[in-house]
Amino acid sequence: MSANHMRMAEAVDKLEAARADLIHVDIIDGIFAPNISLGPAFVRDLNSETSTPIDVHMMVVNPLKYVETFRNAGADYISVHAETLDSASSLAYLRMQRDLGFIGGIALRPSTQEPPWLRERLSELGYLVPMSVEPGFSGQKFIPSSMQRISHYAEFRRESRLNFEIEADGGVTAANAPDILQAGANILVAGAAVFDAPSVTDAIRALKEAK
Repeated sequence: MSANHMRMAEAVDKLEAARADLIHVDIIDGIFAPNISLGPAFVRDLNSETSTPIDVHMMVVNPLKYVETFRNAGADYISVHAETLDSASSLAYLRMQRDLGFIGGIALRPSTQEPPWLRERLSELGYLVPMSVEPGFSGQKFIPSSMQRISHYAEFRRESRLNFEIEADGGVTAANAPDILQAGANILVAGAAVFDAPSVTDAIRALKEAK
């Protein structure tokens, strides 16, 4: 979402040259979050141009209606929001993850309380996204209290001996990346910090070297 949409092919080339581990694509429907972004046709075209795994973050109502479409378009990772699910639909999502063969994640807004069913699903999820900004727009500042939530889930993961990854999404920069990783995140999503930087390569290198 942070890249220049008129120069997407160039952006992908830069990400590949910088050895980004994933390409994160925000899907926003204008209802769940106050913005409208890309769709499955873009993911399909992106998949035809890169071998880098594609990480689709679905900020949409009724996401299960579209999971298979995005998987068929080439998404390797797909996260849906806990706010759009209940216990039954979260189980349906896990079945889709198994049947369609993608790595599934569940995201939470910073302002959302943990749903009672979530911890029971973490043994089967590939990753969890405790967002550090309210979804919708790139370039927002990291919400400091999100660090506590990342730490909370990292501690639960350790105590429960589970293997789900924690993806930090929102306001991630080279400056705060070491603290985010120390809190327990495994995946750093950075948009503005990469594409607004003078050098995409240097920005990604700084994130990958954060400790």
